[in-house]
Amino acid sequence: MCLPQSIITLLRASLFILQGNDLNLKGNIVNLKKFFALVMTPIFALSILAIAPSANAEDEVLGLNPLTEVLNVAEFGFDSTGTDFDILTALVLDVIGQRPNSAVGALADGNVALTAFIPTDNAFRKLVTALTGVRYAKEEKVYNAIYGLGIKTVEKVLLYHVVVGAPILSEAAVAASGTFLTTAEGSTIRVAFDGTVLRLRDKDTDRLNPNVILARVDINEGNNQVAHPINGVLLPKL
Repeated sequence: MCLPQSIITLLRASLFILQGNDLNLKGNIVNLKKFFALVMTPIFALSILAIAPSANAEDEVLGLNPLTEVLNVAEFGFDSTGTDFDILTALVLDVIGQRPNSAVGALADGNVALTAFIPTDNAFRKLVTALTGVRYAKEEKVYNAIYGLGIKTVEKVLLYHVVVGAPILSEAAVAASGTFLTTAEGSTIRVAFDGTVLRLRDKDTDRLNPNVILARVDINEGNNQVAHPINGVLLPKL
């Protein structure tokens, strides 16, 4: 990295002064010390500042790891773990596969900055139980029940969980209590924090609003896309 021209000029002038007084250096040790203290030290300090990288600039650079990598689309599978995101992953792949131009595809593009509130498998199980009155133990049956609503409905619901724009970390979400977030589906969700629980209020008035699982927030932090797990499925007007 090159030094600024002003620094180079100062260094050259300083060397000229030294060269012009080299015959008197032995008798002017005190003056020489003063010269370094008053002239050279500030110059070297300015030089270091000029070539030092900016920490703030580095902090602002976000990675491009997409949320589909976090959801592990390559290796996911239905299992008995209700706290992961197998059902969500399967539904995302369904929409991307059947509707290639869907905005859901943004979850696979790390260049698109967004925040996603992602329901766990248990969250989808609760929704299916509420809709059908049947509690399925196997995740595949829960998935089939959701998929049976139709791909357009599934797409609409998934987009209602995505907020496009600069990633919203959990601290900012808590601070945003009382505000509305516009989702990729087009309608809004309301953020509410009561001191212990971060709740998202959707358009469904028949069921409890989902809570953010605060112990697991900020998934994929440091990248353009971040996710926060939730214990329920957000529903727009269907």
